[in-house]
Amino acid sequence: MNRRPKSLVPSRFSDLPKSYAALCAILMPRTIHDEIELENVTDIIDRSTASRLLRGERGLSASHIRNTAKALHIAPELLI
Repeated sequence: MNRRPKSLVPSRFSDLPKSYAALCAILMPRTIHDEIELENVTDIIDRSTASRLLRGERGLSASHIRNTAKALHIAPELLI
């Protein structure tokens, strides 16, 4: 497998390649083997998205509002 040494992998999110193919050239996707690994990956993605939302780098979609309101047990109108 041709992986880059860790020192060549960008340390900031903004420095990562913008295309999927270029990203795979640096970090190959790994296979998810069971539900626990799926939950862990999903949680990481959710936290990453939440972080970008809080920093204003990404806007809220209707599904974000619905899912966040459901998770927090509040009315979606409070997030608009």
